[in-house]
Amino acid sequence: MEKNNFGKWSDKIGSMLPDSALKAKADIQKNLSFLINEAIHKMDLIDRTQFKEQEKRIKELEERIEELEARQE
Repeated sequence: MEKNNFGKWSDKIGSMLPDSALKAKADIQKNLSFLINEAIHKMDLIDRTQFKEQEKRIKELEERIEELEARQE
């Protein structure tokens, strides 16, 4: 899901809130953002770039193993 969708949802919800709640909107968004980031950090996730780098390295190692196995035969 795109980050932009969260912004749209937040704006829609914010437009439905009374003025008194709008004052707390920034604090609520800040706290939710913190909680989401903390949950993602606890899951020990990696980003797409890191995944692609690891995938490339694994492929290189597999090729190297095949070369070494071929030499042994």
